[in-house]
Amino acid sequence: MRIKILVLIFCALTSLCFSQQQAKSIPLDNQISALSDSLVKLNLKISDLSNKLSWKNEILEERLKQASDTISNQNSLFDGFGVLYSIITIVITLIAIALPILTYQFGVKPSQDALKDFEANSEKKFETYLNKTRNKQIEQAIENIKSQNQVLKTNATMFLSLTQHQGFTDQQLYKLFMLLKSDEVDQVTKGTIAFAISNRKSDHATNYFTEELKSPKNINVKYAAIRYFANIGIEAYLSVFKDLISNATDKNAEFNIVTISAGQANKNAVQFLLNDKSIIDQLGDDALRMQKLTIPSLKTSWQLTDEEIDKTYLSEKIKNLP
Repeated sequence: MRIKILVLIFCALTSLCFSQQQAKSIPLDNQISALSDSLVKLNLKISDLSNKLSWKNEILEERLKQASDTISNQNSLFDGFGVLYSIITIVITLIAIALPILTYQFGVKPSQDALKDFEANSEKKFETYLNKTRNKQIEQAIENIKSQNQVLKTNATMFLSLTQHQGFTDQQLYKLFMLLKSDEVDQVTKGTIAFAISNRKSDHATNYFTEELKSPKNINVKYAAIRYFANIGIEAYLSVFKDLISNATDKNAEFNIVTISAGQANKNAVQFLLNDKSIIDQLGDDALRMQKLTIPSLKTSWQLTDEEIDKTYLSEKIKNLP
């Protein structure tokens, strides 16, 4: 803009010089008027140029302001993106940290706890399931024994024989004793049932087997009764066996039946019988002589060694025979 003003001043001075050269031929008033008009025109041009310069400055300032606002907006936008990026980064980091923890707490840990609980209780649950299943089978077997179908009865008694070592509930024992007392059940089946219930002590079994040994009618029930008392402690029921041997026609044979049946169940029961004076003394000399001959073949059934037999009252009694 300064260059333009200098150019205008130069032009004005040139015109002024030219006018002075022409002044000689132009009147003074006219020269003054012309110079005044030139100055007015020059002033107008200068004013116009100044206005234009001011307008351009305003436009420039406006554009600079717009540019500044744009830059400021862009900076704010970039700052917003930076904050958003930081937030997203933090969220992703938190998710990366929390996801394994949440997976373990809500996925892995419950599964581990469930597995531990299953391992701890699986055996118990399986045992409970087997017990329920077996109880149902026993109940069905008891019902089948009452059946007229021989196949069902045979399978039922076989099942009771195979599972008798696991015992029976009080209710099941009561039902089995009712079968033993029933006239509708054959003697072979009764013997199997009696053997099945001879492993567990109960008042019903004690009363039943005591009565059966007083007047044995079923040899299988008799064996089961001897086995029962040998298992629960023959000492408390010695009078039952004394009466059984004393009332027998063949005391030696009866003694052998008692000792062999007891020996198959409990070695201690045999030793007690062989050392009980009241039982051995009532055998008599003839039975003792027979014992001397049969002891070598009986020791295996008694589960006793030669040394153990030699220490018994029976062996001592045999040695003192006349």
